[in-house]
Parts: sequence; structure tokens; C-alpha cells
Amino acid sequence: MTDNSIHTGRRKFIKAGGAAAIAGLAGCSGSPPSGTGSGGEESGGGAATGSSGSETQTVEIWIDEGQSASSYGEELDRIFSQFESDTDYEVKLSATPYPEFLDKIQTALSGGQGPDIIKADVVWTAALADKGWLETLDDRYEDADFSTDDFYDASVRTSMWDGDLIGVPYMDGEWGLWYYNADMVEEAGYDPMDPPMETWDDVIQVAKDIKANTGKAPISMTGADTETLSAQWSGFYFTTGASSWLNDDQTEAVIDQESGVKTAQFYQTLNEEGLLPNGTANNNQFDMRKLFTTGQTAMYQVGSWERDILTEKSDINFGITSNPMAPGGEKSSMYGGFNWVMNKNSNAKDGAWQLIERLTTKEAQLNTASLPPAMISASEERFSDWKDPLGRDAGSLLLEQVSNAKPRPVHPKYPSMSTALRQSMQSVLLGDMTAEEAMNDTASKINELL
Repeated sequence: MTDNSIHTGRRKFIKAGGAAAIAGLAGCSGSPPSGTGSGGEESGGGAATGSSGSETQTVEIWIDEGQSASSYGEELDRIFSQFESDTDYEVKLSATPYPEFLDKIQTALSGGQGPDIIKADVVWTAALADKGWLETLDDRYEDADFSTDDFYDASVRTSMWDGDLIGVPYMDGEWGLWYYNADMVEEAGYDPMDPPMETWDDVIQVAKDIKANTGKAPISMTGADTETLSAQWSGFYFTTGASSWLNDDQTEAVIDQESGVKTAQFYQTLNEEGLLPNGTANNNQFDMRKLFTTGQTAMYQVGSWERDILTEKSDINFGITSNPMAPGGEKSSMYGGFNWVMNKNSNAKDGAWQLIERLTTKEAQLNTASLPPAMISASEERFSDWKDPLGRDAGSLLLEQVSNAKPRPVHPKYPSMSTALRQSMQSVLLGDMTAEEAMNDTASKINELL
């Protein structure tokens, strides 16, 4: 594996994917960690000598490739360079395509190797921690310049497992904004600046009127067997007032109760009324977007990142409003995103924590998080003047959605739970199951996992 230098510092930047690169990328060995906590001595690291005359050690950090290629990646590089100048550490950064990232992490950590710091998807952290691969951070938090109170509640929930803090919240990939084609809404007889889309029933009525006017099925949804289906479904589910797919002690599924059935019935109604395009059961997030940008559909639920993508890739005149609620429900959304986690086998734990602290200031989250920052003050500043293309305030809508967001189950068996839900919901979209049958089937499979 060849290292390619970025800028002029000692830091190495590596784009790598797959298990073959792990040996060359590992920032820690499989031997027991020798860090002694904050301020303690550590072994390991490189052979270079720092400005203070001490041996330079390496802190290795793995992120997904999408972030490294953006302007946010450039700001990360600035933070890393400053960290190197201020300490006796050098930073080695590895960026991997997201679809390959989890496999690479699991392969490395299962062998006692891997980096010191990982930018981990919130649905991975419980599974990684349950295998004993992640460092608990409760003691580190005690002396940090930040506390759990600085972050959105849902982000803190995703940073914990078995009563311990195992991550530091970084960014939020919420599913909870409703995008609509303003021209199609207006042509159907509605005010595009204030269309009635507060509840699912409102959306169904507007969609029926758009279909009557255009002949097109107007709502894009994901139905393919990917995590996007579970994320979007959860965004609707949490507006019913439900707080989780599971009961409070995570011993039993509650997804087959009223909230889950009601959510599945929403999908069933959209399908039976012809408000979803043909082939929805096979559509992923990108298909959903393409249908919207080509004028084939008029509405869909997604996150804040979509605004800039649509502005860049299409000429659609679109508006953004709150995630439609279940009748009698509440404003909410699905909380996704990423946390910083530390490898339990790291030989540079003090340095890794110092770097995480640098990445968890308000300024750092504001300038490096490619999704809404998990730190409340940073998100509030970023979205204080965030508008939709119609010139309306959309930032306050987003902040409200994030504040009320809830995560998918923080549980090591979550990936299998998600598969169960996706398969059942595909059956609903194909007309092979009713909403109630689908939720009973999902709950039964989840309970077997528990």
C-alpha cells in the first residue's frame, strides 16, 4: 500500500478498502493495550522524533471516503496538522468507501488490530462494543471539555452500550424532512408556500390531487432491501409517539403494537391507492431521488443533506417542510449518523483521546461534520439561516426534527432486526402481506434474535 502525503506535514493519507490493506494500515498491535489513561505513558508509535525531542507516535484514524473527498475533509486535515504541530503525535488517516467500511473494521478489530479511532455508524457501535472491541470512555468524559449535555439526546443514546459510554457523538444523519415539487403542488391547487402536509392523511390527499392532475404516482419511497428502508420507515414510525422498536429493557419487540401496524398501514394505503410508482419494492435511495429530479414523483422523505444535492443536480423548484406525522402523533424523525469510537487494543489511547477532543469542539463539529453536528450549539449555528429554495426558513424545522429524533435500536443484533423489517415491508409493498401480518412477522423474528 502506497502512502500519499497531504500538504506538507508528517501525516499520511491512505485511501484503502478491504482486508488486504489492514496489516499495512494498523495503528496498533494485537498485544494488550499499554495506555494508562489520561496523562499516562504509552508505548508504540513511529520512530520519528518530535519537536520536544521525544519519540513521535502515530494515531491512526479511519473514516468513510465520502467525507474525506469533501471540503469537510480539508478542514479535518487542518485540525490534524495543528494537532501534529502541538503534540508529539502524527496522524495517519485512512478513508474507505462506505459499503466496504464495516467489513474492514470488523476484520481488523477481530484480529486485535485496526486503527486507534474509528468514525463509526451509530448502528454499528453496539455490535462492536458487545464483542469487546471498543474502549469505554466514562473516565475520559469526566475530564473532557464537553459533556453528554452538549449533545442531542438521541446521539448520546447511540453512544452507549451496557451502561457505558463507548462513543463521542459526531454527526446526525436524520431522516425527517419532507421534500416536495412546488410546481406540481401548485398545479394541483395548493399554495406551494404553505401546502397542507402536516399529517399522513394530509399527504395522502395532496398526493391524490397531484395524481388526478398529472396521472403520475406522486410519492417516492424506498423499498429495496437496504438500510435506507429501515431508516425511512423509522422516520415515519417515530411520529406515532413510539420511542423504540423494542421495550424499555430491550427484551421484546413492540413493533407489532399499534404504532408499528399504523406505520405499515400508511405504506399499504399508499400502495393500494396507486400513490407509489411501480417497482417501489425495488427502489433504493438513489432511485427515489431520480424519480423526483426527473419529475416522475412529487414528494419524499429524506434528510438535510438532500437540499444541496437537489440544488446541484436538478432544476426542480422544491420546498422543504416537516416530516409528516401520524394522525394524532408528534413531530419526530429517525436519528442516524456517526460517533467517534476508540479501539480497545490501541497503543496510543491518550493521543487518540486528545485528537477526539480536538474533533469535539463546537468549531470542529461545525466545520467538519458533513451532516448536522451532534453538538447542539454547533447545529444551531450552522442552521440558523438555512433556507429552502423557496426562500423559507427550513433550519428551524430541521433543528426541531433533530431535537425530537429517536434512534433505531442500539443493540448488537440490530442488523438482523433491520433485515427482518425490510423483508416484511417489501412484502407489504408487493401486496403479499397486510400491515398487521408484516408487523407480526417482524416482531416474531426479532424476538427470536432476543
